[in-house]
Amino acid sequence: MKVIGLSGRAGCGKTLTLNIVYHELKKRGYEPVSGMLADLNNGDFLDILYNGIQTIGIVTQGDWPAGPYSLHGYLERLRANGCFKAICACRTKGGTKNSVKQYPDHTILRKTIVEGTVEDENIANRHDLSLILEKA
Repeated sequence: MKVIGLSGRAGCGKTLTLNIVYHELKKRGYEPVSGMLADLNNGDFLDILYNGIQTIGIVTQGDWPAGPYSLHGYLERLRANGCFKAICACRTKGGTKNSVKQYPDHTILRKTIVEGTVEDENIANRHDLSLILEKA
């Protein structure tokens, strides 16, 4: 499974960006796989999308490297459910980043951080969206 991790510090907007990615994939013809959506609390979720050709999993919670809510466990759930690719959030260093690196075919992209207006944040999110979709 190819894993694309969006890395950044806590609260920097990774979940928002991955929500944008999720909705863009749906606009491009990916459909949620029935019964796979999981609410992970705090606005985070896990889901699997399929477009008739390939299966992509998304998990927005990337804060814990171990335990019942671990990124490693979520990525393994996506792999076990046939995901060809996974898009996830991870921290800039440590356990969750290492969870992404465990997969031989992985890419880690740094979340674009801006200090400014809402429009500046929207531009940064669109930039990150294009980078993620380019890798997916």
